[in-house]
Amino acid sequence: DQRFWPRMSLSSPSSSSSSPSTTASTTPERSNSQKQRVVLGVSGGVDSSAAAVELQRRGYDVVALFMHNWDELDETGHCSGENELKDARRVCEALGIEMHEVNFVKEYWELVFQRMLAMYEAGTTPNPDVWCNREIKFKLFLEHALEQLGGDYVATGHYARLQRADGDGRVALLAGTDTERDQTYFLCSVQRDAFRRVLFPIGDMTKEQVREIARDAGLHHVADKKTSVGLCFVGKRDFPTFLKQYQEPAPGWFVDGETGKRLQEHSGFSLFTVGQSSRISGQPDKMYVAYKDRASKDIVVVRGSHHPGLYSSALDATEFNWLVHPGELRFPMRCLVRTMYRQELRPCTVKALKTDNTSSSSSSSSASSLLSMVEEQTEEAQTDVTQHADLRVDFEQPQRAVAPGQYVVLYDMDGQRCLGGGMIKSHELADENMLGQFQRALELSRRPPVDEKKVRLARKLEKRRLQRLRREEQRRNREEQHHRSGYYR
Repeated sequence: DQRFWPRMSLSSPSSSSSSPSTTASTTPERSNSQKQRVVLGVSGGVDSSAAAVELQRRGYDVVALFMHNWDELDETGHCSGENELKDARRVCEALGIEMHEVNFVKEYWELVFQRMLAMYEAGTTPNPDVWCNREIKFKLFLEHALEQLGGDYVATGHYARLQRADGDGRVALLAGTDTERDQTYFLCSVQRDAFRRVLFPIGDMTKEQVREIARDAGLHHVADKKTSVGLCFVGKRDFPTFLKQYQEPAPGWFVDGETGKRLQEHSGFSLFTVGQSSRISGQPDKMYVAYKDRASKDIVVVRGSHHPGLYSSALDATEFNWLVHPGELRFPMRCLVRTMYRQELRPCTVKALKTDNTSSSSSSSSASSLLSMVEEQTEEAQTDVTQHADLRVDFEQPQRAVAPGQYVVLYDMDGQRCLGGGMIKSHELADENMLGQFQRALELSRRPPVDEKKVRLARKLEKRRLQRLRREEQRRNREEQHHRSGYYR
């Protein structure tokens, strides 16, 4: 479908549709007879390999670029980055593609990894994959590809689609055809203008189709390669062990959300997120994280995966990045929402929380933010609101495990177009009594521990005292009856 591909021409795209600027001093000169050049981000996986084949099939001049974003020299037992580089080189050699390398280790550390550590320490659950796309892949990588390698476009192996409008250069981010692998959730924070110079060659394919393309191209060493998982550019790790290399564990207690009883010490405050299951010794059922107290590092847990304390009715989001033109927005707005990857889309209503225009777009708004419901305003007013506003999202049905630090992503009512996304700042529990209950449970847990032996002894002594009192009362009653009957006369 040509809606998802730019018009093929022998000249480069006009500068008016370019997001990053290109200069004559850094961009190699090419004649109008050359093909459009696409710089493809390669990772040594099947997705980027199939993307290379598809781009060649469509007639582009493909150049590969491998990013080094993580330094594994400080770790032991992990050499996945070197293996990925070798696989990427084999793919490029097989396809006759020129491959370059670029090092963003310092930038990744400063823009993604350090922020992730800070948020974990604060007790929230960050999403570094979202920041990696925004700060590295579709900013630094994009700039390097266009300015240093003379690319007209960049491409990646994401499962997403870009629909291009004729005339005005606008690009809409659409869900990938393979709904099980749709990655628009992780692309929600990319600046919308950047997508004008981006291609997603496999966005309309399923994973099996992607593997088949690789097999047909003779790329058997990647065709059946397992899908990569884990932290962006860091890879799969034993996360608790990995995190402890960079952050001191903050121990605390698991606290029963109903009784306030301390159940068991936990291994680290940062390692748990709202909705996560936890096996606690001595408990017949799984317990689930419902509330985290930053001050004490204690974690309130509840019984059952559908406990009312795990469901939220609304949330506030900050750092919201709109992927639609401000003129298309009208608040309050009804749309679809998800608060975690692969979650089923649910209907919601969105309102703008207007904040101080002098505050940074990357900072959280104060608790006293003025609620501003914007309806049928001018485009200029709409632009002001969307640039300096947090959002309030009210769910039509309570949503489970809404975790601060994660991202809330909005879609149109068809569930196809991604409207944008922002970081979850806070949420409201559907049962308004649950928060108070959790706070009371924490208070109870902090009372001095009870000596059970002393309690049993005290109960025994109290029982004996009551027995003596009853016997004394019985004796007095008998004497009184005897006096009344003349027994002592």
